[in-house]
Formats: sequence, C-alpha cells, structure tokens
Amino acid sequence: MPELKFPRSTLGPIVHVTISPSTRSTTPTSQISSASSYSQSVPMLVDTGAERTLIDEALIDVWGLVYVSASWVTTINGTKPVRSFEISLSLGASAPASQLCLDPLIVMARRSPFQGMPFRGLLGRDVLSRCVFVYNGPNHECSLSY
Repeated sequence: MPELKFPRSTLGPIVHVTISPSTRSTTPTSQISSASSYSQSVPMLVDTGAERTLIDEALIDVWGLVYVSASWVTTINGTKPVRSFEISLSLGASAPASQLCLDPLIVMARRSPFQGMPFRGLLGRDVLSRCVFVYNGPNHECSLSY
C-alpha cells in the first residue's frame, strides 16, 4: 500500500495533490489557456470534518469546464454558494502505480475561499474514505496510505 508522508503545519495537515480536467470532460485540451494550466499541483488542507472536497474556483476556471451542479454549503462563516465540477485528482508520486487517482471526482468550488492561507482547497471525506489517514502529533507528521 503506497504511503504519502508530509509534515503538519500550525494550520493542520497540508498535502499537495495534482488536479486536471476529468477524462470525461467535454472541454478539448486545445481550449485550455496554456499547457502549464492543464495539470496543477495544489496545496490542500486535510479536513476530516468536510464531507466533500472543496477547491478555489479560480483553479478550475482556466479549463473552461461547465459546472455539474450549484448549491449552498454551511460553514463556520455562514452559508456560501458553491458550484460543483468534475475533475481528476491524484495523490502521491508521479509514477501511476504509486498514485491514488480519482477520475472523475466531483468537487465543490467557490470563489476565493482561502484568501491569505497557504492552501487552495480542502481535502474532504469523499477522498479520505479511500485512504488511511494518520495524524502523528508528537512527531509533527501525517501520512495517507492508499
């Protein structure tokens, strides 16, 4: 079982994931603004209290994807509008055999939800339910096995 280890920060466990349009996406790669925007490494806070994964919508806008649904979510800061998109999300090393790739994964997206924070999304239980997450407080480290 591959394992991804990362340090915990003062804000909590932050892990880098790779996102890209879902393979089922109807947006041709030629319409994406630049090749470097096609696949992106994104720092995300592991949030065991979040039911679903949430990401800054600006990261998805470059792909020109059409959202699959719109709704409202309740946060500690009140009720906020979100749109949901179908993307591909990968955890782990660059070798496909060492990755957990979720494609398609429907994620919620919101405009600038993490201003001033060192992360651009929340990794929710929809992803964590496929992993073993260990939070080792005394050693200041975390791991995801998948």
